[in-house]
Amino acid sequence: MLDRVKDKFDLAPKCILADTANRFGPMFGWLVDRKITPHIPVTDKAGRTDGT
Repeated sequence: MLDRVKDKFDLAPKCILADTANRFGPMFGWLVDRKITPHIPVTDKAGRTDGT
């Protein structure tokens, strides 16, 4: 949606909101790729020892 609005109206948001489900994977990468600073808490589970 952001790409279509930019292409059609030459508008780009200064900020966007997202729920915490967007802190993982493709959506997070999409934000970073477009130089949108994510204000989304990122959970680092690399140090867990419980197998999850």
